[in-house]
Amino acid sequence: MAKATITIVGLGKRGSSIGLALRAPELDFQVIGHDKEAVVAKKARSLGAVHTTAWNLISACETADVIILTIPFDQVEPTLKAIGQDIREGCVVLDTSPYTLPGLHWAEQHLKSGAHLVGIALGRNPEHMQDQTHGPDGARADLFANSPCCIMPAATVNPAAVKTAQDIALLLKADPYFLDPAEFDGVSTAVHLMPALTAAALIAPATASPGWREMQRLSSTHLLNLSEPLEDGGAALAQAAMLNKASTLNWLDITLTGLQMIRSWVAEENSAALTEQLEMALKMRDEWLAAWRLNRWERNSTAAEIPAAGGLFGQLLGFRPPRKPAQSGDSQ
Repeated sequence: MAKATITIVGLGKRGSSIGLALRAPELDFQVIGHDKEAVVAKKARSLGAVHTTAWNLISACETADVIILTIPFDQVEPTLKAIGQDIREGCVVLDTSPYTLPGLHWAEQHLKSGAHLVGIALGRNPEHMQDQTHGPDGARADLFANSPCCIMPAATVNPAAVKTAQDIALLLKADPYFLDPAEFDGVSTAVHLMPALTAAALIAPATASPGWREMQRLSSTHLLNLSEPLEDGGAALAQAAMLNKASTLNWLDITLTGLQMIRSWVAEENSAALTEQLEMALKMRDEWLAAWRLNRWERNSTAAEIPAAGGLFGQLLGFRPPRKPAQSGDSQ
């Protein structure tokens, strides 16, 4: 029976973690890695995240049955353009970037007929949700286990490609579900882009302040954690803001309204109103973290049910999702 080849483009923390999960002893994939940084690729290979690496992007992708993109958002279109006509017929490209609609549009432009792109968003294992280690050194085989995996296919995509995305999620021990790409991008603007824009709005004036010499020495981890989303890179964040202009402007207006309200309470010395707002925000944060730790979420997805037809792994490997252990009293 043929061995499926999976190529991971981008071997940082996410890409290397995917590789470690897909190289579990019970699986039989050929996992190829590519990263434009040779040091990162070498580290991922030494950790066992991939069988081999290819310096040339096209060489890494041309024999792959599945290509998983774990690269900054601004690198997605150039990558699809570079590999689009050299990948195999029927290849499934999984885009893990935080915005799906642009990727689907680029796929229509650049991928050869018969190849498919599906957007996926991988959640974080509650056990690792506050781990700030970056690069391959932060890779964990269970980084995405016991967490949601959102799948955002185009309406016209081949159901077998969608099933392949589901199979990958299950192999990562994640919990797959569907969401409309446009709805996902709106949500992603709030949870991915806005923290970075908010951080930029504070960090720039803070570092330009005459008091920065003292601030940087006395700063707690609060400022450091706030600024972490900026590590996605200025070009990627700016492109995301422009390509999701309506959603970005909406969330900027919402955020500015909230800040103006807080400003008015401080100006008016309305301690009671400010205290109530801060305590409510903390309560909602605690509830959110509790739900995250338990992987308990309300599902509002309007997408179709997961396809029952065998995907690419079913064709190549006779793949079946791993069975959950039987509960006490279940029939064997």
